[in-house]
Amino acid sequence: MPPLKAEETRLLFRNIDEPKLSSIRTYRRFGGYQAIRKAYKDLVKAATPKSQLDAAAAAAAASGKVPAYMTNQISNYQAALERLTGGDSSSSSSSGATGIASLFG
Repeated sequence: MPPLKAEETRLLFRNIDEPKLSSIRTYRRFGGYQAIRKAYKDLVKAATPKSQLDAAAAAAAASGKVPAYMTNQISNYQAALERLTGGDSSSSSSSGATGIASLFG
């Protein structure tokens, strides 16, 4: 096997002699968090509408009719809540979050 060159052996430890290498500031100075920063920016860019027309189309799609399976699932959750609370009027859907919060406190 041929001997390794100095720059090949220092790939992992190329900045090992740097003072304060364990600090976040030094890590960032050498390019730390670049991959995370790029991934975050790409996600934000992908989630942002390209124009007002895209935003209006997304709003129109979001304000459509609720699917039947979702309505049935909500009804099942409400029935389960009624069974758990014994039909107590303080936990009915008219009281909102206050009734649900009373289950935990």
